[in-house]
Amino acid sequence: MTELYILNLKDRLNNPVNDYLHLFTPERKDKILRYKHKSDQNRTVWAEILARHVIAIKTHQNIESIRIMRTSNGKPYISPEYNLEFSISHSGIYAALSIGNHANGVDVERLSRADHEIAEHFFTHEEKLILDSLNEEEFAKKFMCMWTLKESYAKCTGIDLMNVIKNVNCENIPGKNFFIDDYVIGVCCEDLPDEINEIKIPPALLIPAEENSRR
Repeated sequence: MTELYILNLKDRLNNPVNDYLHLFTPERKDKILRYKHKSDQNRTVWAEILARHVIAIKTHQNIESIRIMRTSNGKPYISPEYNLEFSISHSGIYAALSIGNHANGVDVERLSRADHEIAEHFFTHEEKLILDSLNEEEFAKKFMCMWTLKESYAKCTGIDLMNVIKNVNCENIPGKNFFIDDYVIGVCCEDLPDEINEIKIPPALLIPAEENSRR
């Protein structure tokens, strides 16, 4: 069964990321450091560390030996020998990971990001009718449920996100929503998870040995 993990980033968003950059390729480091805000750097770093941490546990490897590669459209993957497929997402104070033996996708968003204009111009006709019948609070929740399912479906299938938003009805997506605080998570896969697994990763666990010895 595909599993869903989340990591709370609340106490990590303003930390320096230098202690963790040894885990990344030079190209990935450059992309991380191009973000102007530490919070954006940390979301990117910790979403991938979450993936590496869980993969390392499942494959009985050291976290530093896990090599995450990316396809031409940016989808992360690891060596086929491990028979694991995964997807990562981050928003606000959460990073999310879906992982299993089949294609899967995950998206996490804050409920406050609901957008009437996007729904009106891009969602399917059937979805617009549903959304138009709701009050503002119901609209926000339903919009984000739809959005995260569409995003997770795009990640799972590799179909262009805009194509999915315009043409794929959420009722036809093999997906599921989960809620935590004021965030909604969408997961798409054949074997949907039953629950959210909240994981804790001590920051010191990932500091290079030579750095850790000086602290």
